[in-house]
Amino acid sequence: MSDPSTPVFRPAQPTPQDAAAFFALAETAGEGIWTLLFGARAAHIVQSLFLLADNEISHARTLFAEVDGQVAGMLHRFPGDYVAAHHARTNQLYRQHIGPLHMLPFLLRVRRYNPLLGFIAQIPTDAYFIEMLALHPQFRGRGLGKALLDRAEAEARAASCARLELDVREGNDTARRLYEKFGFGLVRSSPTVMAGGQNRQLHRMAKPLA
Repeated sequence: MSDPSTPVFRPAQPTPQDAAAFFALAETAGEGIWTLLFGARAAHIVQSLFLLADNEISHARTLFAEVDGQVAGMLHRFPGDYVAAHHARTNQLYRQHIGPLHMLPFLLRVRRYNPLLGFIAQIPTDAYFIEMLALHPQFRGRGLGKALLDRAEAEARAASCARLELDVREGNDTARRLYEKFGFGLVRSSPTVMAGGQNRQLHRMAKPLA
């Protein structure tokens, strides 16, 4: 009989339960950036796109880690050419779910955070991009982060990608140390933007796979 505390990794499914789990971890990964962008309707918008196929935050690109039957963390990832193929549809779905009544406030927020959003969107087509890797606090320190990184690297190599890439926030030293230990190095840094009452800056890190 398997140990119930042993992590189980499974693809996300297009269910309301998985959509809610995804949003909670996405807010953890982005430190509230989804709510900053979409306001009170953030959960509805993000979960709606998660349930659909063929967009950048689809369930099809998410892997969950479960411990004792609970979602402990997730990996959301894709090859760079996936972004190129699905960026226009993702934006169309965002506009559709935001709706005309809420569009102007959204556009004003996007304008404020555009230096960060533009930085994130710069994904080379030959890279494998980890958009989000997040763990709930009670499951940290168990090796789940490294296990998810191992899976991302195996997928990237199977897809013949040249490197792994991800973004880490300035000040998130714990995550940065994990990535450096895993072989990632700093590539470039974003401008600093005031968002949610704090300065936010991102650092792009990469691990060559040659």
